[in-house]
Amino acid sequence: MTQRLQIVLGSKRFLKRFFKEYQTPLLFMKPLAKGANYGVLDVEAKVPFVAPMAYDTLAMGGTIENRGYLQLAYYHLTEDEAPVFIDQFKKLLKQRDQLQGNLALGLFVKDAKARDYLVLSQWERTLDVFASKSTPLWQPVNKFVERAAKGQGYHDANYQIISPDADDDDKDE
Repeated sequence: MTQRLQIVLGSKRFLKRFFKEYQTPLLFMKPLAKGANYGVLDVEAKVPFVAPMAYDTLAMGGTIENRGYLQLAYYHLTEDEAPVFIDQFKKLLKQRDQLQGNLALGLFVKDAKARDYLVLSQWERTLDVFASKSTPLWQPVNKFVERAAKGQGYHDANYQIISPDADDDDKDE
């Protein structure tokens, strides 16, 4: 199980260089939203990035693979909400085999004192993300999206895992 991971966002050109400089497992993330930054997911937190978003694992099911689609959902929760959120996520994780196309599902904490959490979900197809998140199984966790959005913050981002050398229609060369 991944103990720590880190994410760095930036331009395609900037991020591609890390694949040449380091021999550690890295995933290249192409944003699905136009105009959004590309990303690199360092699943072992070994690259000495200057200012990564680093997270420690709280719960993980499956193995993060070099394929498919990722959704990164960032939550900032209150002191009272955080333990309930973690408990609801762990209940979901026990049933992740019922989530169509799910490759990996994990809960990570950026700063336990600040109560900043990341839910990383990896899927075979982009439609699997949205189909699964609308099921009753996911609803207890979904309730925290609205709570976090009303409070300190919620944000999600969707990516496709591609080769850093893949040609795509992005003009960020």
